[in-house]
Amino acid sequence: MERKIAENRIILLLFHKPLRQLDGQVKYTSQLIQALSKKYVVVIPSEGLFKLTARFDSSWLLRTFLVNLYLIVWIFLHLNSIKDQTKFAIMEDRYVIFPSIIIKSFGINIISCISDWGTDYSKSIDLGSGNLQKLFLRYSAFYETFVKRYSRGVIVPSENMKENIEIECKCPVIVFPFCIDSKILNSQSECNLNFTDDLHDIYCVLVGNFSYPANLEMAQFIIYNVARKTLEKDRRIKFVIVGKDSDLKFGHLNIENVAILGVVRDLECVYSRCQIGLNPTNVPGGTSSKNIEYLTNGLYVVGTPQSSLGIVESENFIISSREDFSEAILNVADLVRSKGIKKLAREAERIREYYSFERNAEKLVEFVSKILMEDF
Repeated sequence: MERKIAENRIILLLFHKPLRQLDGQVKYTSQLIQALSKKYVVVIPSEGLFKLTARFDSSWLLRTFLVNLYLIVWIFLHLNSIKDQTKFAIMEDRYVIFPSIIIKSFGINIISCISDWGTDYSKSIDLGSGNLQKLFLRYSAFYETFVKRYSRGVIVPSENMKENIEIECKCPVIVFPFCIDSKILNSQSECNLNFTDDLHDIYCVLVGNFSYPANLEMAQFIIYNVARKTLEKDRRIKFVIVGKDSDLKFGHLNIENVAILGVVRDLECVYSRCQIGLNPTNVPGGTSSKNIEYLTNGLYVVGTPQSSLGIVESENFIISSREDFSEAILNVADLVRSKGIKKLAREAERIREYYSFERNAEKLVEFVSKILMEDF
């Protein structure tokens, strides 16, 4: 009987972004929800707020404040049902810590889902060098202390983050990577995006949400630095910028070896026409989902050492400093031309297996179930 009760518990997911938003963290969280829904009922209270309005999507500070306020009110309005039906809540990142503290105070256990960890990430948030930055550093330190002290389990996206967390946390830790089940290598679907032409034979793609300062800076680096340097030595390479606000920030530009596509929901359509994925980040953080998408879609990746953290090792991932980034792209372009433009199917298949959703979802459900049963 106890086992039956445990298996039918509701899990609260405390999240600060709308699931309609197109970015890596939302994709990852959606996969987390999909995996847990195989066995549990996952309730995402914040979606009630986001269904009412899209007005706050553009301001993350305002949105985060309103989400926390909404979640706190929601918890008190549903307190009796939460106590009766909920055994665990998943705290998705540091931006919902206050509702999580309230949930914990009512005796409901917390599983932490961590996408970024450490002072290097906290310092990378573009808040200037004044009191706001110091306040955020203290806030992040408080969040990490809460995770280490009160989490019954921790979910992380990569092996290297697991190693770092296990040093500091006594609770069990599982790797649930950003999962990809791409059909790109076998896809015969038509793509109507017009960014290819007869003048270029190598296409390098950067995907991101460019409303975020770190992604915006990467796009600026590619457009104003890398693309110009590359053009001087090879006019057949073209750079493709894809994602939220890319057209808003760069749509006015007219550069012969740069294409700005804006939001593209069918990214496989883009990847099928590109050979190189780009990730020139200089911001330390968690696992970069764009790298995984690049690799599993059969692209080479040129990325900085910071971008390679948490990614499964692959001969298709070329690590380069920013100073040598354009040279690295030129070298990979020559490699692609010498091998032809055929996708590297065998390596992509190996990486897809590692990031398989079904395999990792099964492990995650088993991990959560074990923690849940131990509490009875």
